[in-house]
Amino acid sequence: MRKIHIILLLLSLLKTGTIYPQTLQVALSPDKSKVDRSTNNGTATIFFDSPIEDLNIICTDENPNEPIVKVTDNLWFMHIDVKKDIAAEGVCYRNFLLKSASSAEYYLTTDPIIPNQVLYYTISLPNELEPKYLEERSKNLASSAMTLVNEGDSYLAQILSCRALPPNLPYTLDAEFSLRKSSYYNTAFLRGHSGKVNNMAFNPANSIIASASNDSTIRLWDINSGRCIRVLGGHSDIVNCVCFSPNGSLIASGSLDRDVRIWNAQTGQCLKVLSGHRMGVEGISFSPDGTIIATVSSDATIRLWSV
Repeated sequence: MRKIHIILLLLSLLKTGTIYPQTLQVALSPDKSKVDRSTNNGTATIFFDSPIEDLNIICTDENPNEPIVKVTDNLWFMHIDVKKDIAAEGVCYRNFLLKSASSAEYYLTTDPIIPNQVLYYTISLPNELEPKYLEERSKNLASSAMTLVNEGDSYLAQILSCRALPPNLPYTLDAEFSLRKSSYYNTAFLRGHSGKVNNMAFNPANSIIASASNDSTIRLWDINSGRCIRVLGGHSDIVNCVCFSPNGSLIASGSLDRDVRIWNAQTGQCLKVLSGHRMGVEGISFSPDGTIIATVSSDATIRLWSV
């Protein structure tokens, strides 16, 4: 059958001069706006566009001067100097190996390439490999969830375990076990700040945590789920300290921008900005009746503010 295919291909070449058959296991992208023409004579550019996570593309030919450049997880490209190949053999092509983290892999061969050509491919797993990939993807997520459980973050582990189970992915025993184990614990890492966390405070009901950070924000976290429920932005510098009022309705914060801010704990709205310190505010506290705020500063003063 392979000989017949080659003979038919040669006959086609004799009739039409040169043809460019579609790539095996790869389809041309339907988005024609992505197809462009190279301005470098004798150079072809190949783009690989894929929605598949954790996919690597490896050129199996020995072409050290033609590296595959990874732009994002779903986009790669390489430039090929085809002049030598065209002159020597009248055709240029490259072989690639697509490999996913799930170990599902297969070879593809690009179209014969001509100079000044840009090929843009959308990659999809062959039908026979997709079930294997999805199953392995479920197992990989379950493994990541188990690692998180062992590190003490059962909340995020539960999220990964749910993603690893139907209807998102095929059922695997690994995913069920990771969900059961992560559900046994009730611990979480609260992730979201982009800078050092300097201070935190519980609300009186022990249901919310407020955290102050170098990223100039205060974040409010739901204790039961570990979810960030609100970000309070307004300070122009590092936030050093934060506290709740005795009834939990207000939040006060102090910053290196020398300001004290009072926030509505329910809406996150900044109600007041208290200015007066000559240097950054380092500590803050409400009075027991919630009517006065005391602040300490690097300017060597303590200030009392009427709420």
